[in-house]
Amino acid sequence: VQTCGSSDLSSGINAEYGSIYMELEVMSKEQAEKRPAGFGRHPPNTNPTIPEPIRVTTEFGGLEAKVRTVKFIWKSPNRLKFILAIILQVFGLIFGALMFNAPSAVLSSVTG
Repeated sequence: VQTCGSSDLSSGINAEYGSIYMELEVMSKEQAEKRPAGFGRHPPNTNPTIPEPIRVTTEFGGLEAKVRTVKFIWKSPNRLKFILAIILQVFGLIFGALMFNAPSAVLSSVTG
C-alpha cells in the first residue's frame, strides 16, 4: 500500500489524502504474450451469482400480443382488480353516453 500525501515542512504536519492498492504478478514470457493485459479479473456475476430476471417480452405481432397480455393479467395475483377496473370502465362509458343523450331526450319529451 502506497499512501499519497503532502507535508508542510515548516509546521511538521503530514496530511494523507489517498491510497494506492497495487498487486503485481510475475508471469512467463509465453503467458505475457498470450495475455497482454495480464490475468485479468473474474467475469461479473460470479460471486454471488444472480439469476437472470424473468422478463415479459413485448415484441409480439397482432392478435398474439393481445392474447399474451390477457394471459399475463389472468395469471397475476391482481386479476380481480383488473376485472373490476374493466367492468367499471364499461359502466362509466354507458353512464356517460346516457348522460350525454339525456338533455336531448328530455327536451324531445317535453316539446312533444
